[in-house]
Amino acid sequence: MKFRRFLAILMIITLFCIIISGCSSSDNNQERSPNNGGSTSQSVGDDKSKGSDKSEKFDDSYKEAKEASEGGSSGSVSDSGDYPIIDAYTAFSEAKTELLSKMMDTLSDNPDTVFTSLELLGPTMLDLALLPVLYFSLGEEVAIAGLTFMNASDVNYKETGDVYTISYKDDEGVEFVYEGKFDESAKSLVCEVTKDGDASILLDFIRTKYGYASQYYLINDDGTVSLYIITTDGEGGYVGMSNSYSGKYSPLSGNEPSDFPSDCDQWFAVLGDRLIGVLTDGTEIDLALVVQDP
Repeated sequence: MKFRRFLAILMIITLFCIIISGCSSSDNNQERSPNNGGSTSQSVGDDKSKGSDKSEKFDDSYKEAKEASEGGSSGSVSDSGDYPIIDAYTAFSEAKTELLSKMMDTLSDNPDTVFTSLELLGPTMLDLALLPVLYFSLGEEVAIAGLTFMNASDVNYKETGDVYTISYKDDEGVEFVYEGKFDESAKSLVCEVTKDGDASILLDFIRTKYGYASQYYLINDDGTVSLYIITTDGEGGYVGMSNSYSGKYSPLSGNEPSDFPSDCDQWFAVLGDRLIGVLTDGTEIDLALVVQDP
């Protein structure tokens, strides 16, 4: 099955869930009352009682960056009835998915890089874990209906200015908390996810002059940190990954060069009609881009 078709199936499932959620809440269309209290969701690194020094170092750098950003100005979410955060996240996801599709189709078409293509599934699987982000700004009723439809329980939704918080428990009783801060003027979102109070995922994406820049931090069960950096630039872009990242978190500014993912241990790039890159072992690749039928 082509990667594009695989993603299309996932998108259909996601859209179906959202449509069902919207229909179930439209019959009870009530005006939402914002929660004026302070945010109570847990941040990446808060109350972390396990994990290695690598993850603790990352958590500290994230908290420092977050405290610094809270002292500055941020874009405000439009009150026009539209959903700018959903529009921005969807546009970013579409550009990134198109890039990953080209890379995976090309790598899987070459006998020497078939298994290498599977390594690009990481960002896709993280997108599945970040599906609750699609409910940011849609309101409490839609979030509860949608996540309940996906077998979640104890769903809570809150908006505090430009900060959105969703928490729920899965069918095994594990609690997940999603806290996202959206800057409409910069078209950027920083979303932190905790799992039973422990750091789990951090997504940071922003609009740039050339397209989008993004970074995903995945805190593994053993405390190590996996990093994925993706930039999209028109019809091309870069994907970088480091499976044992030991650096500090640095928030995106929007001024990053399009090739900054090439600083990772392993990276790929679509440049014109070529796919180039460097594998973890230092092997260089240079392949003709395979363009699959839509």
